[in-house]
Amino acid sequence: MSRKQAQQRRAPAVEAAEVEPTFIHSGGPASPERLQTENQRYNATMEDLQKTHRFSEAKECNIFKSPGKVLVYSAMRITSQTVSGLKVLVSHPVFYFVVLPLLCVYFYMLFYLEGPHQEYLYHFNIVLQDATFWFILGVASSIGFGSGMHSGVLFLFPHIYKVCMSADLCGNLSFGTNVFLNGGPAAGLNILPIGDVDTMPTYCGCSPTPGVVVEYWPRVFAVFTSCMLWGAGTAFGEIPPYLLALKASDGGASLIEEEMGEKSSIAVYEQMKEWTVDKVKRWGFLAVFLLASWPNALFDLCGLCCGAIRMPFLTFFSACLLGKAVVKVGLQSMFFVLVFTQSSFEIAMTLVTELAEKLLPNGTEVAEWLNELAEAQLDKFKHGQTKAEGHKIGVMTVIVCSCGGLRHLRFTGVCVCGAL
Repeated sequence: MSRKQAQQRRAPAVEAAEVEPTFIHSGGPASPERLQTENQRYNATMEDLQKTHRFSEAKECNIFKSPGKVLVYSAMRITSQTVSGLKVLVSHPVFYFVVLPLLCVYFYMLFYLEGPHQEYLYHFNIVLQDATFWFILGVASSIGFGSGMHSGVLFLFPHIYKVCMSADLCGNLSFGTNVFLNGGPAAGLNILPIGDVDTMPTYCGCSPTPGVVVEYWPRVFAVFTSCMLWGAGTAFGEIPPYLLALKASDGGASLIEEEMGEKSSIAVYEQMKEWTVDKVKRWGFLAVFLLASWPNALFDLCGLCCGAIRMPFLTFFSACLLGKAVVKVGLQSMFFVLVFTQSSFEIAMTLVTELAEKLLPNGTEVAEWLNELAEAQLDKFKHGQTKAEGHKIGVMTVIVCSCGGLRHLRFTGVCVCGAL
């Protein structure tokens, strides 16, 4: 075959190759609209394939099978989100024209401008640091996916005890309750200057005035601000589980739905998961509010479910904030003030003693043992729990939550990997 004949045989194939992109599989020449439709269909198909591949990888990624990968992905996600948040913050006009000028004026007046305003700034600093202290403790209590610090037992409840005991001793509430005052649990941790602490009231300290009784509700109001700030911190600490599940569902709902639909070998956890998903889907805001309105050790599961079903953030967070920062801590503050008030404690222990003596054969010995136990437990609240006791509480919490902890961690790992 000559070169000329070979070129003639190849020409139709070249022409067909050049013409083929202008035709659709259905036949006929391709219009711009049809080409755009085909391109969109092709892009959607490729996205589905990528999602399927990513889902298969995320499905095998959990804290038990790939702990290193989960931790690395978590660190990457936290870093990227922090950097993105800072960029949005510093690029917002409000930061440049409101926040930054106010900070400059505040620090200039605090460190370079002398005058009578310094006293007010010192008072503002101590109030600001006290609010930040309780808020951070609340965040630390709930941000650890069920493994947070027990800051309520270690700090908040001993604070309520000190206020109630000081009220019984002083006969009034005209003493300092700020934790940064002299003698407070955060004394000496001041970042912002607060002035001369020797001229300020002592934390829960005053001259005794026997015979005067402080009413119940003033005691509750004296500790409610600290409790509310702590509760608001716990509400903010519930945001990470919600965001993880929400971000994982952004890549496609099938992974989260498949994970949520899997049956667990732990019957109690399976019932809790199905019940939580059903109530959150049915009642929405009201379900989250009710679940947040009592000391719920597995509330992280609710946050994961809300993110998985793509509940709006404002709905989830407002319900969580109202439940935790108002209802739950309100009930807790009223309960512990009632328990830590000396008169209420004595009435309760007298009632227990009478019941034990009437109902039990050796009721007197049991009543004495209960009184000693109650007194010992109350004494621990004077200065908070020790480190060893804190570890004991942590172990007890782990045992209580063990019914769902393993599946909870697995689902968290899937959400972390799916979010990336």
